[in-house]
Amino acid sequence: MIDKAAINSYVTSGAVTAFGGLTANEIAAYGGLFFAGATYFTNLYFKIRSVRRVKK
Repeated sequence: MIDKAAINSYVTSGAVTAFGGLTANEIAAYGGLFFAGATYFTNLYFKIRSVRRVKK
């Protein structure tokens, strides 16, 4: 069984590998893309709900 320290080590290692070579501007750009996509899909979800409500 894997203990918590080993899991923590793997997660930290993965995060360093993923973000270690990025600058602050690149991280901000990827974060902006993530939130733009999240906003789009949230608006799409509520628009679909609104259209379904009007049809009834």
